[in-house]
Amino acid sequence: MNFDKGLLVLSIFLIFSSASFSQNSNVKGKVIDANTGEPLVGVNIKVKDKLYGTITNNKGEYILSLEDGQFITLVFSMVGFGTVEKDVSGSISEINISLEEQALFGDEVIVSASRYEENVLESPVSIERRDLLDIQNTPAQDFYSGLNTLKGVDVNNQSLTFKVVNTRGFTNNTNERFNQIVDGVDNAPPGLNFAAGNIFGIPELDVESAELLVGASSALYGPGGLNGTLLLNSKSPFEYQGLSAKAQLGLMHVGASYRDSPDELYNFGLRYAKAYNDKIAFKINATYLTALDWHAVDSRNRLSLVDPNVSSIENPYINPGYDGINLYGDENVGGVDLSAQAQAVAEGFASDEGLIPGSPEFDARVNEVVSLFPSEPTPITRTGYEEQDLVDYDTRNFNVNGAVHYRVTSDVEMILQGAYGQGTAVYTAQNRFSLQNFEAYTGKLELRSDNFFVRAFYSKEDAGDTYDAGSTALQINEAWKSSEEWFTDYFTGYAVGADLFELSRQESFAFAREFADNLSEEGTVLNPSLVSRPLPGTDGRFEQLRDSISSIPLPNGTLVVDKSSLWHFEGMYNFSQWIPGWEGLAGYSFRRYRLDTDGTTYADTPGNPILFNQVGAYAQISKRFLADRLKLTASGRYDRNENFDDRVTPRGSLVIALDKKNQRNLRGSVQTAFRFPSIAEQFVSLDVGVLDVFGGLPEVREQFDFENNPVFPGDNSNPIIAQADDSEGPFEFPEFQPERVTAYEVGYKGIHFEGKMLVDAYGYLNRYNGFLATQILVRGSGENIERFSTTVSTDDPLTAFGWAVGVDYILPKGYVASGNISSNDLESISDRPAGFQSRFNTPKYRLNLSLANRNVYKDLGFSVSYRWQDAFLWESSFAVGPVDSFGTLDAQVSYKVPNIKSVLKVGGSNLLNEYYITGLGNPSVGGIYYVSVTFDEFLN
Repeated sequence: MNFDKGLLVLSIFLIFSSASFSQNSNVKGKVIDANTGEPLVGVNIKVKDKLYGTITNNKGEYILSLEDGQFITLVFSMVGFGTVEKDVSGSISEINISLEEQALFGDEVIVSASRYEENVLESPVSIERRDLLDIQNTPAQDFYSGLNTLKGVDVNNQSLTFKVVNTRGFTNNTNERFNQIVDGVDNAPPGLNFAAGNIFGIPELDVESAELLVGASSALYGPGGLNGTLLLNSKSPFEYQGLSAKAQLGLMHVGASYRDSPDELYNFGLRYAKAYNDKIAFKINATYLTALDWHAVDSRNRLSLVDPNVSSIENPYINPGYDGINLYGDENVGGVDLSAQAQAVAEGFASDEGLIPGSPEFDARVNEVVSLFPSEPTPITRTGYEEQDLVDYDTRNFNVNGAVHYRVTSDVEMILQGAYGQGTAVYTAQNRFSLQNFEAYTGKLELRSDNFFVRAFYSKEDAGDTYDAGSTALQINEAWKSSEEWFTDYFTGYAVGADLFELSRQESFAFAREFADNLSEEGTVLNPSLVSRPLPGTDGRFEQLRDSISSIPLPNGTLVVDKSSLWHFEGMYNFSQWIPGWEGLAGYSFRRYRLDTDGTTYADTPGNPILFNQVGAYAQISKRFLADRLKLTASGRYDRNENFDDRVTPRGSLVIALDKKNQRNLRGSVQTAFRFPSIAEQFVSLDVGVLDVFGGLPEVREQFDFENNPVFPGDNSNPIIAQADDSEGPFEFPEFQPERVTAYEVGYKGIHFEGKMLVDAYGYLNRYNGFLATQILVRGSGENIERFSTTVSTDDPLTAFGWAVGVDYILPKGYVASGNISSNDLESISDRPAGFQSRFNTPKYRLNLSLANRNVYKDLGFSVSYRWQDAFLWESSFAVGPVDSFGTLDAQVSYKVPNIKSVLKVGGSNLLNEYYITGLGNPSVGGIYYVSVTFDEFLN
């Protein structure tokens, strides 16, 4: 398109035609380790308050060109070492520097809390941060998985690579209350509308830092940040040059119940960056991961998890209504009840025997057969299929990205960046979906300096061969024998077994299923002249049906079509220089969505995508008082979305220093945040078999004709078994509107014992208004029942609250011990309407403990961490039930080999191999035992 070509031409023009620096003098020198005297390679030397600088070479030497007559300050910095500043004038030609290893807390600089640089101790809100050393030393298999050790952070594992990060409750598999931003780019594919872990994120070799705002963050980062915002920042090719590579071999599925032997994981990464004349630099990254994914094998009966009166037996041949969590096709879609069929089946038997209706013999025979049937409600489900036979567990993740950085002047830098990612995984929504060959593309053009940025980015996705695994199983069952025929055979088989063969009730259940499937429980075809239930791995019929159905777009098949995209434009200016003594900034954004699913997922139609715009503007101002010991900050944001009323979200905060060095600070904030309903919550239109899921916009629900054929609230929150609650009449849909929260927080962050101990604590209370909740709806009853799930705005406020405390302590000889505990809770919701789901889905307590030393002895280091979380209730459209508590132990040992510029790392995630789940429907996660080698050209 013309706009794309225009951006490209503009970029090339700026890169090759801008004026060069005036470079008339040089400063050079050498940087060494103050303790060992060894040269330090890759030290970043930057001109303070400017964008340009250089790095030291393999001998620890550097040379930097300066303009004539410049009086500047050089900043020497390197991860793991203290920062040194040195004033330079035009007459100085050589500066040699010694850097001390960093052994104190409190010098970290962040930008996320206020959108300008500030010391982490003075942040007005709760911040969790991982720097380069933390990322390199994580004992988890990858840095993203290691985020679960941060204070108050939930990581929901839906598959090996598909992880969802959240804080402060209301976790779910498609977390819309949390932002994830990579180098200023929204990491949520536009149609998926939430970040798919790090599948399309940032390669580990290119990660410089991760900053996580815990709690409300809409004021500066826009709609969606009710619970938090994660900002992932990549390495500049000016500051991190050279070649780096990583190869990792892992072992998974050790002792798994679903496999006879373990399986391997392979993970490779490559990064190369180069700068030319401090003017232009580029980088390129590529990663590839392949492994056999974790299996979802929860065989518990979904119907019995929250109802003790329902049988929990996990054998469908004994329990006729069995609906396994990770078995599909066994859902009671039509509400079929064996007891309700007794009269019709009995009358059929009497008629087949030649008895005359109305005669005493006929009635007697009918009563005899009816007595063999259960008198209590007895749901019947078809025979289901295991998830491992329906999805692609051969997970693959490929990412490639690159960037060109050009310094237009000493103060302004331009970045042209592009990325492509492809992934195969499994994730849980209303059903389990097999994410096959899902692709995401992003491109960004940005102009930035220390006091402003202007950026535009484009994001597009292609669902590839993604399909709904749960609905695939339902359609397989319908394809080989219709449910009408299958259930008729089941009823007949039950009556024959109970009457003619005088079997017990349980034996009659088993006989009926075998008769309807034409297949014994052991897998033997009973009558070769009749069609039988297809079995995976036998004659190929199952695989043929699965592949055929999953290649046809919904609703006729189960293939998901999604080629949605978005354009985003954003700018910010820091005007602090114009108001001495104050700090201030303002920004603006514009976003245009194009939802294109051909009607397979959303309420669009083929050739008619859904288009809508979203705009926002924000401003912030702050000032210090009382000899800089009190800092007050006020922020505000305005947002507009075509489908909803405009929103304004203010934030006010204060930071009070309790000491003269501002190293012990109290903070407090009151802020509002909001989110427009997610893309799915607005536009989804999906039949998942057991229920229809539809968006909350009035034009989306019109398709169900609720005005003329009303719907009622479900009598409970479990969408699988809910019945219509007509005690208060038909359900009245409230006005659909954005969700709002007012967040109150107080906290303390300070360093003690001469910089050796860092204490961080907070308490919060979030009051939600217009809370977007899931509402289960029902129409009809018995075999004519229809169940629905939608998103509604609730009138009554909802309150969540919690606290957290973390302590980090530097012990003698380089050991660092850390620990944190957090609590999240939700007010009682016993007075909520029938069918209401809050989906808090968060353990009340979480605990993390760790011990590390990156240089125990002669380049040998280690880290070990333990985490534990409480049991909690899981609510979703997929299932409702308890998730057990669990604890895991991660550890790694690393050895640096300077001669080959490499680090050898041996470790394991979940070393004790205690399998656990983080949400119903999600896989069992076991241990990963790995060996990795990381090469870095500038490794010291």
